[in-house]
Amino acid sequence: MKIGILSFISSENNYGQMLQCYALQTYLRNQGHDAFHVPYMPQGGGRSSVRSAVDLANYLRTYFDWQLVVNYLRKLRYSSNDSMRSFSSFRSQFLHLYGIEYRSIDDLVAEPPVADAYIAGSDQIWGASLNDSNAAGWYLRFGDTSVRRVSYAASIGRKLEKEELPVFKRYITGLDAVGVRETGAVALCGELGVDARLNVDPTLLLSDKDYDVLADASGESVPKKPYLFVYVLNVLYPRDMYWDKFERYVSEMELEVAPVYSSGYFSAYPIIPKREALLPTVPGWLNLLRGAQCVVTTSFHGVVFSIMFHRPFLVVLLRGKRAGGNDRVRTLLEATGLSDRIFDPRFGVAEQMGAPIDWAAVDERLSAMRESSADYLIDSLIS
Repeated sequence: MKIGILSFISSENNYGQMLQCYALQTYLRNQGHDAFHVPYMPQGGGRSSVRSAVDLANYLRTYFDWQLVVNYLRKLRYSSNDSMRSFSSFRSQFLHLYGIEYRSIDDLVAEPPVADAYIAGSDQIWGASLNDSNAAGWYLRFGDTSVRRVSYAASIGRKLEKEELPVFKRYITGLDAVGVRETGAVALCGELGVDARLNVDPTLLLSDKDYDVLADASGESVPKKPYLFVYVLNVLYPRDMYWDKFERYVSEMELEVAPVYSSGYFSAYPIIPKREALLPTVPGWLNLLRGAQCVVTTSFHGVVFSIMFHRPFLVVLLRGKRAGGNDRVRTLLEATGLSDRIFDPRFGVAEQMGAPIDWAAVDERLSAMRESSADYLIDSLIS
């Protein structure tokens, strides 16, 4: 079966984005399908569409943030080094891309990808404003009616506005099967009369052995001394991740610090003082995380691969207006019995990081989740 996948693929520094693309494609190809990614990169596909003075006022009130302006200026100094991460090379080597790049829903409708099925997901592809016509592409509103349309681990990552709900309902009812990544999305679909299945992130469809192959091929060195791997996403300042507490921890434990930064809600920028920011390739990032004595992260995929590689970890949840992004982290940790890995600043880092983890029990739960999600994916494509 020819399967076209729509997800985010254009990042130059977000490791989770690249690895979830790699994982879903690899899993499907291992099942004998001709799976490929459809390069859908709509212009102006942000969170809101400004159509009037009222829209403009609402947009600025809701989304304008001076921190974003400051961070953008910081990014200009830092992003020039992104080429060292070699994401373009990773895409060329490991992702199968459809031969046409699409910049709008109109492009997709005019010349849809040739496939037997389309998959929307994973990642926060449903986070775009539904006032934007190009959001329809992420709900597979194109192509021949004979093509099967399903979502897999699609994520919203925010609270939909009341006026968006009718559009969202219309879009998801147009899918042959709905699979989402968070329990909140399952509940929302249910409230709208649509049955949705909870799926694991595509990265969890593969095993640690699959990622060992990538990590082993990196050829990139890791610190010789024991180190704390720090993967930072979606925070702007050290205080946002209680870094002072982790600084004391690495001093007490005599650990090196290996920090890596990626773009998410904010552009990637080093926030930890006096620590050199690392710029690994995708395989090198896996190798760094796999070799760490322990991990602290603000990233969902930082959590995923800590679990995959059995690394002791703590996750610092996002706060304020970005807290909606925590749903997928909580969903995964609750399902694997690891909710105690959410960092609590009221207690010491050593106490929380050193808490024992029953990896056998975690793996057993993860195996059941993986099997259920794989069954959904295969059944939804052929039912």
